[in-house]
Amino acid sequence: TLSYQGTDRCQVDALLVTPAGDGPYPAVIYMHRGNEFKSQILDEAILLAGQGVVTLLPASAFDTGCDTFGRTQRQGYIDTVLFIRRGVDLLQSLPYVDGDRLAYVGHSFGATWGGVVAGVEPRIHSFVLMAGIVSISRYEAVGMSELDAANYIGEAVNTEFLFQYSYTDEYISQSNANIYVTLTPGEPTVLWYDSTHEDLQFDGQDDRVAWLLEQFSIE
Repeated sequence: TLSYQGTDRCQVDALLVTPAGDGPYPAVIYMHRGNEFKSQILDEAILLAGQGVVTLLPASAFDTGCDTFGRTQRQGYIDTVLFIRRGVDLLQSLPYVDGDRLAYVGHSFGATWGGVVAGVEPRIHSFVLMAGIVSISRYEAVGMSELDAANYIGEAVNTEFLFQYSYTDEYISQSNANIYVTLTPGEPTVLWYDSTHEDLQFDGQDDRVAWLLEQFSIE
C-alpha cells in the first residue's frame, strides 16, 4: 500500500504489486469498475507479478478523501485521468520498472476513461479495455460531451489495443461496443464472451494476461 500525489489537492491511495528481483520489469496500471475499489483485480496483479510484471492499482478520484465528488462529478472524472497519468510518473521513477514497457487495463469505468488516457498519455503503449463506453455523455448530465473517449482515442499513436466485451452485457449493447472499436486507430484486437458485465473480469482473464505478456515480450 502506498500513496502518491494525484493532483494539487489529492493524494491517491494505491496498491503496488512487484515481482521478486531487481528488474527492470514492465508495468501495468489497473483502473477498477465504478462500484469497486483498487483491490478489484488484486488477484490478477499477483498472477502477473509471478510472470515478472509490476502492477499499480490506484483508487479513482471518487474513492479519495479530497472531496472530488463534492466538487462535481465532472471534476472527479478529470481527476481520475490525472491520477492515472501521475501513476505513470510514479512507475517511471522506480528503478526496477522499465518505463518503456507500460500497459493499462481498465474495466467498465476504468475502460471508459482508458480511452481518454490513450489519447493524452503517450507513455503507455498497450491498452486493455473491458466493457467500456465511448461516450459518457450518453449516460451523464449535460456538459460531459467534451470528456467522451470518442474525442481522444483517435489520437493514440504507436499503441496496441485489446477490447473485451460480452455478448450478453446488461449495460452495453454490441452496437455501442463496436463504436468504441471503430474509433480506435490501427487494428485493435476484439474478443467477445458469454459473460456478465461484472464477470468479464474473470472470464476474460486468461486471454488478457496472455495478451499483456505478448506485448511485453515475456514467454
